[in-house]
Amino acid sequence: IKERNERLGIDEPLPEIDENALIIGFARRFATYKRATLILTDLERLKRIVNNPERPVYIIFGGKAHPMDEAGKEFLKRVYEVSQMPEFKNKIIVFENYDMGSARAMMAGVDVWLNNPRRPLEASGTSGMKAGLNGVLNLSIYDGWWVEGYNGKNGWVIGDESFEPETEKDDIRDAQSLYELLENEVIPTYYENRPRWIYMMKESIKSIAPRFSTHRMVKEYVDKFYSKALANAILLQRDSFRTAREIASWKAKIFRSWCNVEIEHIVTHDATGVEVIVNLDGLSPEDVKVEIYYGVKAEGYAIEKPYIIELKHPQNLGGNRWLYRYEGNALKNLGHPCWHYAIRIYPYHDKLPYKFLLGLIKWKGFFDF
Repeated sequence: IKERNERLGIDEPLPEIDENALIIGFARRFATYKRATLILTDLERLKRIVNNPERPVYIIFGGKAHPMDEAGKEFLKRVYEVSQMPEFKNKIIVFENYDMGSARAMMAGVDVWLNNPRRPLEASGTSGMKAGLNGVLNLSIYDGWWVEGYNGKNGWVIGDESFEPETEKDDIRDAQSLYELLENEVIPTYYENRPRWIYMMKESIKSIAPRFSTHRMVKEYVDKFYSKALANAILLQRDSFRTAREIASWKAKIFRSWCNVEIEHIVTHDATGVEVIVNLDGLSPEDVKVEIYYGVKAEGYAIEKPYIIELKHPQNLGGNRWLYRYEGNALKNLGHPCWHYAIRIYPYHDKLPYKFLLGLIKWKGFFDF
C-alpha cells in the first residue's frame, strides 16, 4: 500500500496494524443494498469487539460509490466518519482511492471477507470468490454466489440460510446475527483454535478454487454448448446441407398442423392404467413425443422434481386420431391431493440439438375437462 501511495502521489499516513490480529475486509461498490454500514448498527457493541486488548480486531473498508448515487455516497461518508472517532481510530480503516492495487493487498492480507447485502439483491459477489482463492474465510449473507459456495466448513452465514427476500426491517436482525457470529465463532476460532482456522482456510481454497474460476466456466461452455454446436453445424452442412433441408421441411410441416394438434381425452382405469387419445392433424407419431408428466405439487400446478414416462406404440384410430396406453405403478398416487398428473405433447426430431427448440408444447391434466 505504501508503494501504491508513492506511485500515485497519495499523501496519507499508514495505520499501524498488528499483522497477527484478526483483520476483516469489506471492499466493493458502495451501493445501498450492499449495506456497508450494517456492522456500524451498534457502535457500543462494535467498540467492545474491536478494542479487546487480548483479541483485537481491525476492519478495513475499500470501495467507491457511483457519482450519481447520493445515498451510496452517504454510506461511504458514514463509514469514514466512524473511522475517525477516537474509539475507532486505526481500528476501522478506510482505503481512500481504492483501486486494483489496494484490492490485491486486501485480498491477500485480510482474514475474513465480509459481505452483507440485502437478500436477494446480490447478483453474484465475485470479490468473495477471489477472497476464497486466497484462503480468506467468507462471512456472508446467504445470497448471490455464497448460496452455491458455502458448504458449512469454509466460512459462515449471516442470518438464516433462506431465500426469502429481505427489507429494511431485517437489518437489525442481520446486524445482531453478525455481531453474534463475530463474538461467538469467528473471533474465538481465530484466537483460540488455530488448527480449526487453518482447516477452514484450506477448505475455502479447496471448495472454491476449482468451481468458481474462469477455467471451469470456459470448460463447461465447451463441453455443454460449444462442442455440441460445432458437431451440429457439421451435421447440418454435410451432403450439401441435406440434413438442414430435412429439418426445415419438418419444421414447416409442424407449424402447419400444430394449431390443430389436440389431447382430446384422458381415461384412467383405477390407478393402474391410462388411455390418451390425441389428434395429430396429419402429423405422424414419429413427429411428436407424448409423455406422462407427474410428481408432487410445489405451488399451483408446478412440480419441483417431475417424473416422466414416454408413451409409445400408439394405435391408429383413423381420422388423424391416435390412442396411447400406459399400465404400471406410476399411477399409484393418482387422486392424492399432493400429486399432479398431466399429459404433454411436443414436436420431436432426432436431429434437433434441443428437444424443446421449437418452443411448442401442449398440456392436459388428468382431470382437466
